[in-house]
Amino acid sequence: MKILITGATGFIGRHVCERLSGHSLRVAVRDAFAVDRLPKGVDSFEVGSIGPETNWSRALHGVDAVVHLAARAHVLNETSSDPLAEFRKVNRQGTVTLAKAAKAAGVKRFVFMSSIGVNGNGQGPNYSGSGYRGTDDPEPHDLYAISKREAEDELARIEGLEIVNIRPPLVYGPAVPGNMRSLLGIVWKGVPLPLASAKNRRSFVGVRNLADFVSVCVESPQAAGKTLTVADPEVISTPELLTILGRGLEKPAKLLPFPVGLAAFAAKLARKQKAFDSLFGSLVVDSSQAYEVLGWKAPHALEAGMLEMAQYYRTERMKD
Repeated sequence: MKILITGATGFIGRHVCERLSGHSLRVAVRDAFAVDRLPKGVDSFEVGSIGPETNWSRALHGVDAVVHLAARAHVLNETSSDPLAEFRKVNRQGTVTLAKAAKAAGVKRFVFMSSIGVNGNGQGPNYSGSGYRGTDDPEPHDLYAISKREAEDELARIEGLEIVNIRPPLVYGPAVPGNMRSLLGIVWKGVPLPLASAKNRRSFVGVRNLADFVSVCVESPQAAGKTLTVADPEVISTPELLTILGRGLEKPAKLLPFPVGLAAFAAKLARKQKAFDSLFGSLVVDSSQAYEVLGWKAPHALEAGMLEMAQYYRTERMKD
């Protein structure tokens, strides 16, 4: 198959390219500077910024499937006066423009990397302890998730193109960016954390497991038209996560007991509810549909993947 991949130079994209290396890969990049970060032997096309005006015609010529990973993700230091409009421009309108161009070019399958945030954040009425499924009613909880949900809705209206929506939770692995990297940094510095009393349950997905699942969604006839949640089968608490990271970093996490109710009250006063939910709240993903429909099983264990990530981070820091 000839496969066009967007977001190929990103954390997830690099692993997806590696997993799909048996196919003929073509990647869409923003500019020439991104080409240096691509795997060898991969064709590339400069398409500029992704949005409603992006011209995809050259990149899509002769392509059988598209894996759309590129997105405007969570922005730590937002500068836009209308963040939702910016999320929609890239994540909804940009996705729809690409999908329509793909259909016109004769592409058969379109794999869209969405987010478990479309389901919710583990706090709403549609969440059950057994976990989110792709068939659940959506309850997007932030602007990023809203834009992803709207993109899914728009994609569903495009006839003649096999759409596969993938909704993963937080992705981890070597060279991880974002919140997981920040957590690694906190444990590395030996900061005492009042999280020993947390009794939550959270799902994660290793980047290599996710890349493997993407490959199945590209290749399997049974994936067509499905919205699938995917995660590692193991579910762990925040204290368990931090303990594993500490082992990998060779710096045991300093966990202190602290009443959860008091932590919730303090978070409310400090307007840090989102941080509290991510550390004390539960968010479980039910991947049974992926197993039942596609016969997919995660090839890598969570603990081994977490340790590998932490060891990679430790090696990086030791070089500093």
